[in-house]
Amino acid sequence: MTQAEQVSADAYGTGSVYVSKKEIGDEIYYVRNGGYRRASLARINANGTQQDLVEINGGANLDGHASAGLLLTQTEYCNNYTAYKDIYRYDPESNELKRLTKCGRYLFASWHPSGAQMVAVHHDKGRFELHLLDSDAKLQQVLWQAEDGEIIGELDVSPAGDSVVATIWRRGKGWNLEKFNLGSKVWNKITSGANITASPQFDSAGNILFSLEHEGAYNLFRYYVDSANIEQLTNVVGGAFQPDQAEVGEPVYYTGDSVKGT
Repeated sequence: MTQAEQVSADAYGTGSVYVSKKEIGDEIYYVRNGGYRRASLARINANGTQQDLVEINGGANLDGHASAGLLLTQTEYCNNYTAYKDIYRYDPESNELKRLTKCGRYLFASWHPSGAQMVAVHHDKGRFELHLLDSDAKLQQVLWQAEDGEIIGELDVSPAGDSVVATIWRRGKGWNLEKFNLGSKVWNKITSGANITASPQFDSAGNILFSLEHEGAYNLFRYYVDSANIEQLTNVVGGAFQPDQAEVGEPVYYTGDSVKGT
């Protein structure tokens, strides 16, 4: 474990993080929510300059792809009175969000490494499903349907495009980390027990970064797929969430909770 360095001063509800590798250094995108004004999609350039790109709704989730761009899922009104989550793509040329679904009920979405597809969590009438969508968020295939007593949370598609890691809640077993094989359509457990897992993210080598509640605080860990070993990366007393890393060996960026906020 190494000492963390603070790169932003936002508090209250700052969230989801995506890191893009550039020639001059890392470019960080994140959901900025300081509480005193509307949330925004923000960027920190390699030189440390911070910029608010576009206003978004609080609680938005973010995913990125080197060529396909940034995906967001955020809550939006449907039929003027119901609030559901929809999928958006950020257009850097117009600096606007393009809404890909309407009343879609998609809680989370992650790009396939091809940039031509995405995998998303769908929720309707109390049932959760895993959907394969095209780049415009049109349904191609229902990959998995949850049974009663099963909930799927945050997810990420592997660099090889052959699996998905997600947080899964199963009745009597709590929130754990599981890996879904896109070929066999089978889930395999990574963690088990009462400790809550959150924010899974593949690194460039195919290992998994995630947040785990352990001894009263959420810290970051890395799961090594080949050996099944787990390494603790942080030792904070507040909380560490939403990790991302452009390349193995580069810094891991995350959202940190403290007495000063997030």
